[in-house]
Amino acid sequence: MINIYYSYIEDTLISTNFEFLFNLLDKDQKQKVHKSKRMENKFQLLLSNLLNKYVLMNQYGLSISNINIMKELYGKPYILNKYVNFNISHAAKIVIAAYSQYEEIGIDIEQINSIEFDAFRNVFLDYEFNEILKQENIESQLKQFYRFWTLKECYLKYLGIGLYRDLTSFGFYKTGLGYIKLEDKIYKDNSNKLKFISYEIDDYISSICCAKDEKVSRPIKIGVDEIIKFYKEMDYEN
Repeated sequence: MINIYYSYIEDTLISTNFEFLFNLLDKDQKQKVHKSKRMENKFQLLLSNLLNKYVLMNQYGLSISNINIMKELYGKPYILNKYVNFNISHAAKIVIAAYSQYEEIGIDIEQINSIEFDAFRNVFLDYEFNEILKQENIESQLKQFYRFWTLKECYLKYLGIGLYRDLTSFGFYKTGLGYIKLEDKIYKDNSNKLKFISYEIDDYISSICCAKDEKVSRPIKIGVDEIIKFYKEMDYEN
């Protein structure tokens, strides 16, 4: 079973507790937060790390000492000794994370904002771009754009290669039954091995890539206040 959790960045709560929360991070995480110039990015990084560890401890029974997060060649994070696979994404005021005890996963989320479609023409296959434009109104077009975009991102994150691949070397379309289908010119077998699901969460679109036989839960919201309370009450000696 793949479990998905998300949390909204509440500026006032995080600002008030920033020093306490910041001190919970390890050295590398602190450096990343320090280097971020925009406060929004600082909060995203902070909450990403704390939500992840909150879930790993509460839902998967890991102790804080067992959460040793490393990175693969292209930056995909993983837990040393592979207790559980996870992937995290954030955009604007939201952080989302997916977890699987068996298979690799990839997740992405984007806020639905107005854009110029032509500026992104070269990242979509013809049938993807046509599917965006044929939607009945601008709201539907934007949703379809971000659906395709997050599908591409979550697939690359599943593969662990980030945006180091030509985005037009693979694409997505809907089958007659409404399922999202992958067409990959390089890893052709993946279309039969993987499945993709997209969600709307308020004014965000999120997509997940996982093994075809995995069951996927609906995203569960966790409040920032709940996360802060957990860390303040945690016994750090054990």
